[in-house]
Amino acid sequence: MLSPTCRHACWRGQTDPLPARLNDGLSLPAEMDKPPSLKPLYWVGSPKRDLRSLPGPVEDLFGYALYLVQDGKKHEQAKPLKGFGSAGVLEVVEDWDRST
Repeated sequence: MLSPTCRHACWRGQTDPLPARLNDGLSLPAEMDKPPSLKPLYWVGSPKRDLRSLPGPVEDLFGYALYLVQDGKKHEQAKPLKGFGSAGVLEVVEDWDRST
């Protein structure tokens, strides 16, 4: 699992390439030398501004969930959004300090 700092940096597009060698001197497989190829994320309207206005830990959680989706994965808190049938629309809900 990624650390909170790495999750925060990764979803903002600040990924660093993995080191070429591990601490024990073994080489990483070639596919691990490159950052993952992420699907594009398009912002329409004010959601990006709205996301950045949330408390830091909430912003990190939603940002990490978006990063996972871009990487073809699903966040553990993601669930189907009601009213969209089988459209594959997911939502992530976080109750921060019982106010969001």
